Amino acid sequence: MFSATLEKVSLFLLKRKTRRYTGEPRNFNTLFSGTVDYLVILPEDESEFRQTFSVLKELKKENKSITLFLLDYYINLLPSGEKYRILQYSKEDVNRLRIPVRQLQTRLADMSYDLVIDLNTSGALFPVAVANYVQAKFRAGFQKSGYDMFYNFQVSSVEGNPEKSYRKLLNSLKMF
Repeated sequence: MFSATLEKVSLFLLKRKTRRYTGEPRNFNTLFSGTVDYLVILPEDESEFRQTFSVLKELKKENKSITLFLLDYYINLLPSGEKYRILQYSKEDVNRLRIPVRQLQTRLADMSYDLVIDLNTSGALFPVAVANYVQAKFRAGFQKSGYDMFYNFQVSSVEGNPEKSYRKLLNSLKMF
């Protein structure tokens, strides 16, 4: 019961912090082709993390400028030879409400990207918060219960198969 209440409080605070005018029309014609600067939020689960490498490779092939947001101890697991800008965080950067601590919120609010891609298929609140503290034209991710209002572009995930989910998201983005 305490966990559910904590989740509701976190969600309320996130909605209040990230409130923005949503009535403006969005042109998705250039969602993928007209954007260059990407922030990719990588999953916390190690098995899912390793399956994101194909998405990163595909984005590099498209000559996209990629910044990775990942846990500090996953840096050594990144494929060698690929150069990415890295934004790392530790478990201490997540507060009790499962949203970023104030210092990280401030750091994220100063950043601007064309597209934020959240590769987390779970319903964790932290990556949703990170995607919304950053200034971005578009936010893409997977459908998560209760978090629909935080993304411009969503794709349903394939249950139990993150690699297929990532491929589905990438193919959907490439349509634009």
